[in-house]
Amino acid sequence: MKIKEITYSNRNDFKAIFTCPMCNHEYEAWGYSDDNFYNNVMPYALCPKCGKNEQGEDEKALESRLGYTVRI
Repeated sequence: MKIKEITYSNRNDFKAIFTCPMCNHEYEAWGYSDDNFYNNVMPYALCPKCGKNEQGEDEKALESRLGYTVRI
């Protein structure tokens, strides 16, 4: 997922419009501004529309590689 626009922030918590790089679907969700969120959550988060992450993996492929799935 990519951040298109931050719509609310309070300390490290924020609400943003996220965009899927695979299907360009946009949705608003909460996030946490730290290195873990940017490096370990956002790149692996599955799109609610197409079900893929930035690398093009679907839920099954992500689960088999990481052992868990990530959603924002």
